[in-house]
Amino acid sequence: MKSLLALILSITLVAFTAGALAGERGYIVQDNEELYGMWINLDKSKRPQKQIFKSDGTIEFSSGATKWRARYLITGKWKDSQGNIFYRYHFVADYYGLEAYTLAKISNSGNTLETLRDSEAYPTEIEPEVPFYRKYTRK
Repeated sequence: MKSLLALILSITLVAFTAGALAGERGYIVQDNEELYGMWINLDKSKRPQKQIFKSDGTIEFSSGATKWRARYLITGKWKDSQGNIFYRYHFVADYYGLEAYTLAKISNSGNTLETLRDSEAYPTEIEPEVPFYRKYTRK
């Protein structure tokens, strides 16, 4: 019995250490996150044209008549020295099962959202020249 308990504790410790080494720290989501609300993409050539982030952990996307949803989890939030707010979130969409890691930047005015997503890992900076970069305006 003691050896089983020791094994369980060892596995728990290894799992905790692996998470800490990977750099993932928990983030407690607030009721009034700056990310929440409707964001409109003014570049009609890039999808989606509209995103609505809800506090229940869902995003509604739309482009014209096409609509889809995703579940998301905010895994990090911070501010830079200019007052811009950054979020890291992971989402899984109902739309073809798309799964992505996203870095989002909300301007210090709160009116502009820039996002960059990747299917493998969180991007480390916002790069406008990358294909999955999007820029939105708050509605």
